[in-house]
Amino acid sequence: MKVLALREKFGHMGGHSGYDLLFKGLDGVEVSNVWNTEGQSYNLRRSGTAKSHNLLPSGLKCFVRKLIQNRIEFKNFEADYAFSQFAATYSVKIPFYRKSSVIAECEFIDRLKSEPFDLGHIAYVENNLGMLSNESVKSSISAKITGTIHQPMSWWKLCSDVNLLKSLDLIVVLSEYEQRQWQRYYPDKTVFVPHGIDTSFFKPPETNSVSEIFTCLFSGQWLRDLRLLSSIVDEVSKIDPSIRFNIIYPNNRININTIGYDLLKISRHENVDMLSNISDLELVGCYQNASLLLLPLIDCTANNSILEAMACGLPVIANALPSLNSYLGKSCSVLVGDAKPEKFVEEIIALKNDKKRLSTMGGDARQRSTELDWKNVQSDLLSHFRKLLTT
Repeated sequence: MKVLALREKFGHMGGHSGYDLLFKGLDGVEVSNVWNTEGQSYNLRRSGTAKSHNLLPSGLKCFVRKLIQNRIEFKNFEADYAFSQFAATYSVKIPFYRKSSVIAECEFIDRLKSEPFDLGHIAYVENNLGMLSNESVKSSISAKITGTIHQPMSWWKLCSDVNLLKSLDLIVVLSEYEQRQWQRYYPDKTVFVPHGIDTSFFKPPETNSVSEIFTCLFSGQWLRDLRLLSSIVDEVSKIDPSIRFNIIYPNNRININTIGYDLLKISRHENVDMLSNISDLELVGCYQNASLLLLPLIDCTANNSILEAMACGLPVIANALPSLNSYLGKSCSVLVGDAKPEKFVEEIIALKNDKKRLSTMGGDARQRSTELDWKNVQSDLLSHFRKLLTT
């Protein structure tokens, strides 16, 4: 099987985190890559006969050619207007689709048209599905086109259009709940394949000693409920100031006029440490030295922080969101149905006072994470690819 993957690596993710690891070491598969990278350029004539820009209406060909060759700035008025026309033509209604997405998708289309691939997979549909959402563009390619959805249905309802995915031959979603949501629109081509985790890198500490300092770890920024987290930290700090909180948050994502105020409220407490720009090894160390993962969420499909914490043997306290049922069970987590700070505080205090339960939950979390090791996830996904290619 020959697969062309349209991939993207995010700056806030380390080398052992994120969905990109799906494509490493796929057994029996020859994988080639197209990368969505900011600031890149692409030679449309590189492949000789492939000219993806010619799939565009004539009025937009010049714009896309100049855009790809970096001859115009994407953010000037003319480019923004031209891109809006391009986006309207191709129903590109996803806010994450940007200049580098156009460039990467053009190369993706060119290579699928000029090289003998069996299948092309878009790792992040929300970022990189634009021209291929148009049936006339898709029909020019003989290879099957598949893609993975990372944002919850709530995001799609608010920010985008589910009709964008009509042209895909297979839609991969990251939870059973999301599978049920998407099957309302695409019942025959929506499959659930869980997000994976590198369990050889994210693992419990070598010693089983429990730290005397009870520490709640919070990590990430996307769809986190920072207001709820702030209230939880306030209440816990009043009841038991010996409980510490380590907050891992990318500081380049802080807008002091919006979510930054909640982070400021959290960081006022003496029992709070704010961490950012840490290395992969420092990240693992944070998990290994914590007592539990505290993760108030607004919504989610899969969640890297939860998977990494589980692999390091941490119990998880989070909101009772339906997608989390595909990853977490009662034996390794506490999912709070009522998103009130008092409920979270009660669970934190209860776990602090029950070290045996805390340890048992941590062991169950690690065991569950091994089922989600990337090797198992890859095998699951490849079975769907093979089925698609034989139908």
